[in-house]
Amino acid sequence: QLLRPIDEGPLRAVVIDLDAAYLTGAGASERLESVEWLVPRAERHEAIIAEAAAASPIIPARFGCVFSGEQPLREMLAGHESLLWNALDTVDGASEFAVRILVDRERAVDAMISGGGPGAADGKGGGAEPGGASWMLQRRQRRDAGRELGPWLAGRLRDPIDAVQGVARAACRHRIVEKQRDGREVVANWAFLVSHEDRPAFEAARATPCTPYSFAPSVAAA
Repeated sequence: QLLRPIDEGPLRAVVIDLDAAYLTGAGASERLESVEWLVPRAERHEAIIAEAAAASPIIPARFGCVFSGEQPLREMLAGHESLLWNALDTVDGASEFAVRILVDRERAVDAMISGGGPGAADGKGGGAEPGGASWMLQRRQRRDAGRELGPWLAGRLRDPIDAVQGVARAACRHRIVEKQRDGREVVANWAFLVSHEDRPAFEAARATPCTPYSFAPSVAAA
């Protein structure tokens, strides 16, 4: 399908026209559940957004965003012109960086005990024999440390997160959906909108800029 622009006031939407039967007719359910069908279309969606973003600030629509016709789309653009224009101004000259912080819980408990957490005064106890007093002490220390791990981590994450927020133009804290990754626990999930002049610091940390989905307004809720 070919792209075409729809202009409404100062705003422009870039769309592809689809036959309704393509999404609701025979075979639609199978297509929408097929990875082989979805992946190349999702990749094209991202490529179109990247190309548009190279030419102008954009508010990206999620893959699969569909309007029943041109008129409903025009009404959305006109009805939310101020909201959308402000969002474009916010993302202009900036990129989104995703920041996820992962923790190895066992190593974090070790650090907590050795660094002054619950039971730290007694030490870790080394290689105590199971069932002995030292072994029981270690078990109690690790249990107590595990209970306090959340607040302990929060205190140590506050300063680096605050430092990044001080550089970023905007920040968005996301709900943690993926609890585990590579055997570690995801304890923070943030998106930061970073001006292009501040990108080198993020890229030096091997962070990759992405499309600013986190800073696109929800017009349905506006």
